[in-house]
Amino acid sequence: AVSGIPELVPNGTAEGVPPNGPHAVNVGIPGPGRKPKLWRRYWRDAILPALYAFKPDVLFVSAGFDAHRRDELNCGYVGVTEPDYAWLTRELVKVANSCCQGRLVSVLEGGYRTQGYGVSAFARSVATHVAELACPTRATYDVAEAVVERRQEEEAQRRRRAEHYSQQLQMHIYGGKTIEGDTAAIASAAAAAAAAAPVEEPPAKRRRGAVDYAELNRQLEAEKAGANQ
Repeated sequence: AVSGIPELVPNGTAEGVPPNGPHAVNVGIPGPGRKPKLWRRYWRDAILPALYAFKPDVLFVSAGFDAHRRDELNCGYVGVTEPDYAWLTRELVKVANSCCQGRLVSVLEGGYRTQGYGVSAFARSVATHVAELACPTRATYDVAEAVVERRQEEEAQRRRRAEHYSQQLQMHIYGGKTIEGDTAAIASAAAAAAAAAPVEEPPAKRRRGAVDYAELNRQLEAEKAGANQ
């Protein structure tokens, strides 16, 4: 949903948007649990189309990397990785090329998994982001391309579900005996079940407990002190 504004429809437009804003797109990914595919989906289907429709004169990016799956301060939410940040950076560059002659300013905002210094999750994410920004490209943003990608993703998910249901239906357990099912009936039932299933992010297998930030800070300070000795 858009804060104080009607919901965005799939193509990124909104009815009744006030001419003077604010245009704050708040998708609100539920958690906890790693949901990198859902993160990409919200960017592709809601945020990027809205940004493109707004036609900015310049893009200012508050580049935070605390959604990384190795960054424990995010309490297990989202869980993206360097390829996800690379993809988003490329998409933002496309929007900048389309709307404002490539004008894009990125400012470091967050990211707290610094253990390991140059090979930490934070350092790798920043390096990935900067590398994509520095890569010369004239690629532009295309809404139709996002629609095609969404349809391909949904079809791939349905195929995976069909395979999963097919494996479950291959064997019928009755009275302790395993009986082979009819192949055509199994394929038909699996396809129907996959088509009826909602397209959504699978649930997380593990939940993280609450973070004791005071204790975490003491550990980080101790590690820093040890490294400086």
